Amino acid sequence: MREKIKSLILLIFIFVIILLFIFSGSNRVKIKQKGSDTMLELAQLWAEEYVKINDNVTISVSGGGSGTGIAQLINNQIDIVDASRSIKQSEIENAKSKGVTPVEFKTCIDGIAIIINKNLKIDEILIDDLRGIYNGSTKNWKKIVYIIWFKFHYITL
Repeated sequence: MREKIKSLILLIFIFVIILLFIFSGSNRVKIKQKGSDTMLELAQLWAEEYVKINDNVTISVSGGGSGTGIAQLINNQIDIVDASRSIKQSEIENAKSKGVTPVEFKTCIDGIAIIINKNLKIDEILIDDLRGIYNGSTKNWKKIVYIIWFKFHYITL
């Protein structure tokens, strides 16, 4: 009889330990954050600093692109999106139709450095030319290089 009581007490003790283990993490807040690859390092740093002062929070941060992050927010798969662009009106409407109300905070501005090979001897490039290169409307960069070369060399002759 004594062995059965010891076994029962041990079983109850193990059960209580398992329950404590299961419910001890219930006060932890888990945040899923995804989005822009250009913001990934910064988002990871923010998450690390936030967790330092909020020890009941875990944050998983991953990239994949702004569009991917926004789509996952709309589908309620993540909590925070890191986007290197503003959310589109169509995305806001789609989110609201699914019961998600996105709130946008501007945190920083991207900077782009344009570096041109010194052998091209280009002293200046116009914003419109750069816009064409980046938005894909300029298919032939040689044309831009030629126009810039001609412009500067013609003026300086």
